[in-house]
Amino acid sequence: MILIQKPKGVFLFIFLFGWVLAAQQNKVPIIGEIKVEGLKKSERSFIDILIHSEAGKAIDSSLVQADILRLIREPAVSHATYEIIQIDEKEAELVFHIEENFTLIPAVDLWTRVEDQFAYHLGINDYNFLGRGYTAVFFLQKKYLFRVQLFVWKSQFYNVSIRV
Repeated sequence: MILIQKPKGVFLFIFLFGWVLAAQQNKVPIIGEIKVEGLKKSERSFIDILIHSEAGKAIDSSLVQADILRLIREPAVSHATYEIIQIDEKEAELVFHIEENFTLIPAVDLWTRVEDQFAYHLGINDYNFLGRGYTAVFFLQKKYLFRVQLFVWKSQFYNVSIRV
């Protein structure tokens, strides 16, 4: 019985030792640098807030996919992809390719009120105000009284509303 157990133990030891060596050889490269291409209006510092992958850490594909999802959910971004460029065996470069939306949207409304009085609403909406993902709405409105309003807010961080 002792003779039967020794070959199993030796086989198990050789298998585990080979598995550990194979795991050491297939190491995931480290992110050397993160680049963002295709920015027109957005600021790089704002995009860096949305990207949670960090230089100096191993590339995690699930974390990079979450970064892409976060970028696409931003109103200023219409499409985002990533590319991993291998620099050497241990280091790689992570490049995000971003296509931005046109974020200035005009608003025009014309109507008549009771007693055939003319009313209007003229405005402009910017969904990437100052390149930081803020939403800014400015409009002129005449219903009963003439009114000018400016609203600025960022739903992810804080809200600010200014009435003039």
